[in-house]
Amino acid sequence: MQQSPFFSVIVPTYNRAEKLKNTILSILAQDFTNFELLIVDDGSTDHTAATVQVLVAQDSRIIYLPKKNEERSLARNYGLSKAQGQFTVFFDSDDFMHPNHLSTFRAAIAQNPETRFFTTKFQMDDGKRVQASHIAHWPAAHYSWEKLLEGNWYGTLLCIKREGKPLVPFAKEFNICEDWIFNLQNLQESNIFVIDAVTITVKDDGERSMAQHQKVIEAKLRAVNYVEKMLKLSPKQVDTLRLNAYKLCLVHAYLLGDRSQAFSFWHKIRHLSGLSLSLGVLWLKILVGKRLISKLQ
Repeated sequence: MQQSPFFSVIVPTYNRAEKLKNTILSILAQDFTNFELLIVDDGSTDHTAATVQVLVAQDSRIIYLPKKNEERSLARNYGLSKAQGQFTVFFDSDDFMHPNHLSTFRAAIAQNPETRFFTTKFQMDDGKRVQASHIAHWPAAHYSWEKLLEGNWYGTLLCIKREGKPLVPFAKEFNICEDWIFNLQNLQESNIFVIDAVTITVKDDGERSMAQHQKVIEAKLRAVNYVEKMLKLSPKQVDTLRLNAYKLCLVHAYLLGDRSQAFSFWHKIRHLSGLSLSLGVLWLKILVGKRLISKLQ
């Protein structure tokens, strides 16, 4: 009788054949081997199918799931519907999984049997340098869903126990901020355990959706409206949600070089938080502009 997988690793992909191959190889190199790898091909038009089929012939743990192009939210949902493992692990098709990623999850699961959601820490690689992530300093602990009102700390770098209350699927209306919405909706009744170990390298090569500044701004504002309608938030929680969303939008407006839009978000932030030294410094940076600051550095 064939052993059922402990983990189902779900990787949605679209036209990333070369990068995908390296990602798959990093997953196959795990020191914990009881897993299935679901490659959800969201209608790729490059040689993704041929690349994956070669690897499928070499390793029976790989399951190739082609589908029509409907963007990554529905691709992840499709992967979830096909998963057979006790735990689901999401992963992006251009990132690198360290050999101890799954074994780190396995150890944390054994130590926290009542916990449903887990995540590890990650590092960012832009091709020039590798940097720690914004949660690098967090101690290992269980964290409330309210932490997500401050930002999208975990992305889809999650490990989730399949047993339990049915998951709220990824919102098909979103393909930017969809991971943040998914986490907010599904962590309402559960804490997430953050493991103090770096087991992922996220490739930040400029092609990621977060580099599309105006699209991110528009998606974030739509996502905030969606979250406010879907979740029962207190006035204080709404203010926290909006404040941190406006901060993110300001950063992207600044990187876009749109001073007018950046100042608009600056005023929204001042209205919610009041004037401070850091906000004053931010005002000066917007006034001077990104290009001049880059020349002065």
